[in-house]
Amino acid sequence: MASEGRSIAWSADGTFIAVAFKDGKVVLYDPDSWTEKAHWTAHNHQVRGIAIRPDSQQIVSVSRDRTVKVWDRGGLLLRTLNGHGSSVEAVAFSNDGNLLVSCDQLGLVLVWDAGSGEERHRLALPGGHCFSVAFSPDNKHIAIGGNAGRITLWEFQTNQQRVLNAQTGDIRGVAFSPRGGHLVSGSSDRTIVLWQTDTWEVQDVWADHSGIVRTIAWNADSDYVATGASDRAIKIWKPNTSRIIDSSTDDIPRTTYYGVAYAQDGRLIALGKSGHVLAIDPTRIDHAQTLSGFRNDSKFIVCSPHGSWILGLPGGASVKRWDARTGKRSGFLVAEEGAVLHTAAYSPDEQTLVTTSGTSTLQIRAANDLTLIRSWQVPNGVVFNHAAYSPDGLTIIASAADGSIIVWSPETDVVHTMKGHQGPVNNAAYSADGHFIASVSSDRTLKVWDGVRGRCVHTFHADGGLYSLTWHPDNAHIVAGGARGLYWLEWVS
Repeated sequence: MASEGRSIAWSADGTFIAVAFKDGKVVLYDPDSWTEKAHWTAHNHQVRGIAIRPDSQQIVSVSRDRTVKVWDRGGLLLRTLNGHGSSVEAVAFSNDGNLLVSCDQLGLVLVWDAGSGEERHRLALPGGHCFSVAFSPDNKHIAIGGNAGRITLWEFQTNQQRVLNAQTGDIRGVAFSPRGGHLVSGSSDRTIVLWQTDTWEVQDVWADHSGIVRTIAWNADSDYVATGASDRAIKIWKPNTSRIIDSSTDDIPRTTYYGVAYAQDGRLIALGKSGHVLAIDPTRIDHAQTLSGFRNDSKFIVCSPHGSWILGLPGGASVKRWDARTGKRSGFLVAEEGAVLHTAAYSPDEQTLVTTSGTSTLQIRAANDLTLIRSWQVPNGVVFNHAAYSPDGLTIIASAADGSIIVWSPETDVVHTMKGHQGPVNNAAYSADGHFIASVSSDRTLKVWDGVRGRCVHTFHADGGLYSLTWHPDNAHIVAGGARGLYWLEWVS
């Protein structure tokens, strides 16, 4: 598609991505393969915004042609909403899908019945011009981004209004946190403001972009905010800490990394918080390629020892599987009803998996179908964050939330405990030769342990919490992923 993209939205059911283009076209893409599912010419003028109904059955587009148009998923025009007298700049569905809000260049805001297309409410902003709109989670308020830093909070059922003003530029983006409690606004003055919705006071101001902030999105859990700006940067913010979650190199997408894994041939994959799954060239750490078929519902990934398979764990009983060499998805594995799989690790022969579920129990499962072979519960009830096999397959090492590392032999049930971290241990792994164990923790340290004696032989300090790690097959390099990006460490014993 040669035309410039203007707006993008992801359907709530995860089955398609809608992109609106400057030339008036709308294209629906399959998020796994990025092949077109449907496309049509929506407007004869530039499309300014797009939104998808929460039930994923309808798409609405707005344009400089002054119209609001509602489509089905195949591109059939259901209705055209007329009422604006100038370019329509933004549109949004209410969270229950019953209402639509649109706003135009002259500051007219219209609320529509999404089913019938009838106009329900209207507001003419005294300052003129509207750039962005958003419904609150309870569907009672609409935030309207205007010019000169003006945000209007409109309780449209009673027509009560409140004005917020903490920025100097036009408000190009507004977004309520899905779970409530916060509103974020992005401005042409390059700042982002975090508002508390109970008091409407400013909680924080972020000013790290060097260009106009044009787009804002919260993740579903309301703990991260992604922003895009004209400086060609995407930044991910953690509101409660005022931190930018960043990566170590500019060519790797900037996000928190929660999973890294090496195949035996040295290929590296990394899972980022924002849903990026990267294939990183081990000879060029500044080069990354996004694999096809991955979406942001995979919370953990693992690569099989022989480099055959990649597994993605969304956090329930099902596991997604991809061919590691082509990056294409090859189906699902499903555990017993009620199972919750948080992490998984292959045995050296790829015949079994050890899985954790956010409890004090480890499970050994058949790798081909997730059949439960054995469960083992640690006596002291500590919660396991991760588990992995030793290179010879005789022991399992488990990372615990109390800062300890448990080494368990399934054959003999002999247990050893290693202590040294001051925070939860998020991941631990043996070196390929089995001589050493590396562990990472929320206490911002990576520790290397003698794999036989169980004593700590070295501690590396990072500038943020560490969540994942993997050894290179050469036993000399370790990759760790954390809140501040990826770390490549050379280990000399």
